[in-house]
Amino acid sequence: MTRGIVLGTITSLCLAACAPASQDVSEPAAVNETAESSEVADTQAGISPDPALMDWLRAEHEGYTEGLRFAAGEIDLNADGAVETLVYVAGPMVCGSGGCNAYVLQKEGEGYVKISGHTVSNLPIGAFDTQTNGWRDLAITVRGGIMEEGPDTGRLSYDGTRYPLNSTVLPAERADQPFEIVLPFVEWEELQLLP
Repeated sequence: MTRGIVLGTITSLCLAACAPASQDVSEPAAVNETAESSEVADTQAGISPDPALMDWLRAEHEGYTEGLRFAAGEIDLNADGAVETLVYVAGPMVCGSGGCNAYVLQKEGEGYVKISGHTVSNLPIGAFDTQTNGWRDLAITVRGGIMEEGPDTGRLSYDGTRYPLNSTVLPAERADQPFEIVLPFVEWEELQLLP
């Protein structure tokens, strides 16, 4: 069996295992009915990532970049006048039954540094108007855990160093209020393929 066939088979198995039974397995589980029905500000559909961001993504996912898709958007989370980058990554090895990985990155010199990483994340992703320790609270669409009643939004508060890793367990909390969308819901094929 060639490497391409093996990776294609693994990708198909991961997508089949990660998607809910009622969902087409060609796209990740990522619908936020609460956010879609709320009056939210869709400020930005995403940014065209620079080469340094793609380098960071390749380094962070070294060994399993084939088939990775992502979306990236910018927002100033800590009111310092410089934007942070929110990134959603989907594909083999980064998605589970509850969602995929997301990151908060800061530009540093010519590259990026990770402020925090998040598991079981779904789109849309953004920020609330509220803030904790000088940083806006993150809004990540989640399933399961504290969101047992269905897809909903988790509020993640900055602890002075980073945001919580998992959006579905405490200290994350359920939040049924509008938020500023940085990464809107898009279909699987609309996510950018990592070259």
